Amino acid sequence: MSNAESSVGIRSSWAQNVDPVTKLLLIACVLLGSLLYKSLSYSLIVLGLSVMLVVAARIGRKALKLIAFSLLLIATIVVIQGLLYPLNQTVAVTIFGLHFYREGLLYALMLSSRLLSIIFVTSFFIFTTTIGENTHYLEQIGVPYHTVYVLISVCYILPQINQNMHHIQVAQRARGVNPQSNVAQRVRAIVPILVPLITKTLMQSVERSTALQLRGFNNPHRKLTGELTYYQAENAHRGLILLAVLIIGWKIWTIISKLI
Repeated sequence: MSNAESSVGIRSSWAQNVDPVTKLLLIACVLLGSLLYKSLSYSLIVLGLSVMLVVAARIGRKALKLIAFSLLLIATIVVIQGLLYPLNQTVAVTIFGLHFYREGLLYALMLSSRLLSIIFVTSFFIFTTTIGENTHYLEQIGVPYHTVYVLISVCYILPQINQNMHHIQVAQRARGVNPQSNVAQRVRAIVPILVPLITKTLMQSVERSTALQLRGFNNPHRKLTGELTYYQAENAHRGLILLAVLIIGWKIWTIISKLI
């Protein structure tokens, strides 16, 4: 989303009309539910809703890229729980002499569903909210600009490191240095460039800080250009906070009812 689009009241996509706090509260509700309720049916329902949210926001392909990083973790969960889950009793399948049990596989399915739900909901926040929009919103609601700058720096430094590393590796390949034909060579090629990579990234952060100061970022009397407005932001906040309270309250009631 461009700066021009972020400065107007209503944007083209419905997901961009949801304010960042609402998205963060949604993530918090999913996290609370995942931590407090160990139910396969509940986990699958939340996963289904999370998938619908991502599809409706049209960020399915981007979300799948995040899932690719978690496939190894999910596979590890399936293997460990399928083999070693304490409540294993019924053999579901045998692969290469290893017995995978039904109870462990169902438990692994629940854990994987919770993990995927968190990834989907988090991707909804990441891919529908720009760093500039978050910055503008934080200042608009009264967060001190020094705090906002720290948050900006944290958000920008990882993409910068990735971009700088890509540029250095492209330059190396263009010179015929470190062809990186396999994974081991790629790992070895990263080690010599760590110091210049970190140094360059820190220098860019200092340059950005200097540029912001010259533009009056630290001026306590500066005014924001444009005001971001969102659809039913306050009602969404109240609704999600109420949902979080209900999730916690229902869990407490369940524990107390078992003790009575």
